[in-house]
Amino acid sequence: GERIDMTVNNDNGRAIAQSADFQKGINAIDNALDKKQTIILNVDYKDGTAGSADRAGDHFIIIVGRTIIDGIAYYHFYDPATRFTDYGTANTNVLYVKDGFLQGSFIKRNGSVNKYKVTSVRLNK
Repeated sequence: GERIDMTVNNDNGRAIAQSADFQKGINAIDNALDKKQTIILNVDYKDGTAGSADRAGDHFIIIVGRTIIDGIAYYHFYDPATRFTDYGTANTNVLYVKDGFLQGSFIKRNGSVNKYKVTSVRLNK
């Protein structure tokens, strides 16, 4: 589907700034959730890229819900990069806007952490 790029990325595939379409990406996520739909996001968490068109996406995650606390939206995600369901669907899998990025962390079973910055939203058809 159509892609909304939410970041500007450097030559090493790292998200370095918010794009002009950042809010459009947030709106697309909110609109999907308002319709009770999940939505796929591409995230940056390491140098280089997996060869995706936005030159920054290392991995895909799925937004499955949203909680608003004190006016801050927390987006719950599932991470398909693990065979351990309790990690892939953990309550700690959340993204929120901080320092100009939609970002959060995924804690892996071995205790290491992937720090995610959302680079793009893939619109539902």
